[in-house]
Amino acid sequence: MNYYSSDFHLGHKSICKYRPQFSTPEEHDECILQMMEKLTKRDILYVLGDFLFEGPKYKEYLERIKKMPVRIKLIMGNHDSIDLYTDCIGSNIEIQLPLFSYKNMWISHAPIHHQEIRGRTLNIHGHLHGVVVRDIKGDPDPRYFNVNLDNNNFEFVHLDTIKAQANVLKANIAFTPKIFTFNTHNEAKDWLFTNTGNVDFKYHRLRGYEIVDMALQNGYIIDILEDCLINGFKSGYNLEGIKKLIQDNSIDGPTPFNKEYVWLYNLFKN
Repeated sequence: MNYYSSDFHLGHKSICKYRPQFSTPEEHDECILQMMEKLTKRDILYVLGDFLFEGPKYKEYLERIKKMPVRIKLIMGNHDSIDLYTDCIGSNIEIQLPLFSYKNMWISHAPIHHQEIRGRTLNIHGHLHGVVVRDIKGDPDPRYFNVNLDNNNFEFVHLDTIKAQANVLKANIAFTPKIFTFNTHNEAKDWLFTNTGNVDFKYHRLRGYEIVDMALQNGYIIDILEDCLINGFKSGYNLEGIKKLIQDNSIDGPTPFNKEYVWLYNLFKN
């Protein structure tokens, strides 16, 4: 089974300041080490950074972890000892790239910028401890899953739990998109630049369908009335055109959208 977690802070002398449920750093570390020892050789534990501090406990803890049957895939975090790069060679601990894709999800220590999620369902990350990434409205952003121990009742997170959130996104159960309407291309571009920080909206000349497509990649559904009035549905990308094509059964399935926009197809199909 695949499990995910982060920010163990093993060997952190001041950890009880941040995790006051533990009386001593040793009690904190022992709790996590025993959790790891319960995993078997059939399990894979993804640790997304801030795993093991450099200090007096470093060698003791590392040797103990190496004897565990579980296979560990480690992304280095900002607090990890640089010695892990060499000390883990040939052991059950495999150092991973700082950012990689697995099952159509980005995996990293710190959350990545929302513009970089494009092409993937969500970002699995740590680093924020008990804090979650929020969207422009201040709500938890469902495109991010924080596997930090402090955010998950001090338990490892099973892959199925993460995939369930990804499936919710795809099915548009918990994430109902709002459509933003603009009169002109420039009005849409100015608003998108302000809300995304993407300089392409400010400095590049973009056609209507390019603005709509880039907005989708940045997490926004927009409608530009200028395109609808000039091009009708023939452009195939403004929302009125997409809606008409779907409702007339002119396209079968989410094409021409990328697969992460299936919920847009479902929205208009209904």
